[in-house]
Amino acid sequence: MTVPKHRRLRHTFAIATLALLSAAPALAEGEVTLGKFDSWEAFTYETPESKVCYVFGAPAKSESSRKAKRSDIYFMVTHWPGKKVKGQPSTMIGYQFKEGVDVTLTVADKDFVLYPVGELAWTDKVETERAIIAAMKAGMTMTVKGTSQRGTETTDTYSLNGFTAALGAIDSACK
Repeated sequence: MTVPKHRRLRHTFAIATLALLSAAPALAEGEVTLGKFDSWEAFTYETPESKVCYVFGAPAKSESSRKAKRSDIYFMVTHWPGKKVKGQPSTMIGYQFKEGVDVTLTVADKDFVLYPVGELAWTDKVETERAIIAAMKAGMTMTVKGTSQRGTETTDTYSLNGFTAALGAIDSACK
């Protein structure tokens, strides 16, 4: 699915932010750690427009339908006050998603659809973003299920231990 034009600009920062993570765990120039909170870490950095804050976690477990070579895998939530973005969840999956196949994010018994573009996926509605964040704060684990260009199905399971505390750190840092 193609991300609607009115949402593309809102998501351009996700690509830049996720690119910074490709060098993880080393910090990018100007990036400041706000702390490690169990399974999640919080960071901030400055852009010409404003400060950006994000939390990210890596999966506790990754499974695939067949052997798959993947690069870095993360799930993150980003605040970018200068772009009027608060609480935007996204994932970097470590492979190119299969075009036209949605990604499923599950927290407890709630399923959410994420729309893939390249190696990234996010939702296209602010209301869904808020529902995802609320579910993550209340949940213990979440899964992200996707399909690669080659048809390999993957399931990444994340612990949500520390997520609420990490989110609180970026809420304070990026008002």
